[in-house]
Amino acid sequence: MSRSVSNRKKKVTFREQLNHCEKTGRRGNFHSNVIRSYFSFLVKQLKLSPPLYRSLKEKGVLTTDQIGQIELEDLAETKVAKLLEIVRNADGHVFKSFCSVLREMGFWYLAHTLQTATEEKDYTSCTGSSKKAHMEMDDWNSVKLSNPMPEPGPASNEKQTLKEILLFSHVAYRNLKEDNIELSQKVEHTRKEYLQRIKELEEELASVSRERDTIVRERNITVIENQDLQNLNHELQELVIKLENSRLNMTPRYPGHSVNVLPVKQLVDGRTSLLFTFNQHRQMFD
Repeated sequence: MSRSVSNRKKKVTFREQLNHCEKTGRRGNFHSNVIRSYFSFLVKQLKLSPPLYRSLKEKGVLTTDQIGQIELEDLAETKVAKLLEIVRNADGHVFKSFCSVLREMGFWYLAHTLQTATEEKDYTSCTGSSKKAHMEMDDWNSVKLSNPMPEPGPASNEKQTLKEILLFSHVAYRNLKEDNIELSQKVEHTRKEYLQRIKELEEELASVSRERDTIVRERNITVIENQDLQNLNHELQELVIKLENSRLNMTPRYPGHSVNVLPVKQLVDGRTSLLFTFNQHRQMFD
């Protein structure tokens, strides 16, 4: 009787343990630890692309806002790090969808490794065993030899990887600094040439403006002089016309002499010549 009760107690205890493991597997974020362990390797191997974004969005892994947040990052590595952070903080079904997308996009080695590591952590947490899960594919060992996956590192590798991504090496920083100095010198040289050319053009424009003003002023003076000459010529023509219409007889100052002013034919330039005739009269005596 006691033995039967004992067996029932053991069965109940084992069933409760299984239920606890199932709840833990559903609630636990084992994939978060796996992503943290393989963070450095994933950042270096995973490449983001528009098709990958589209598949992740269709599978419900990412939203449009999250894709926008990822694209705000400057470096490709930091974009991958942002994606891993989103998946790591998501639920287990999001992680499974993420692995499914990786497999569809050709990263099946990464997907299989992440899923296997997650299952191992899940199994270990429920049974307390450290035994690793068997590979599902027969040729997995050959693939693993050709694509070595580093052993999971401590959680501090994530920060170290981000630090390596964001900070340039000494040589790269020195080369970048030299390139910036050279570029700044070229920009400054171009700026000086540009300002010098602008100054020359301004001086040339000022000189042309002065010449234009001088020419305009001389032209105005010439126009005024021509107008005055035309007015004078008009007055002279009127005077000539009056002389043509009347014959001027000059009263002789001396008896027996007379002067006649006779207009001659008009010249080419519009002027008229006057002919002065002097006549001497003899007095007739009876």
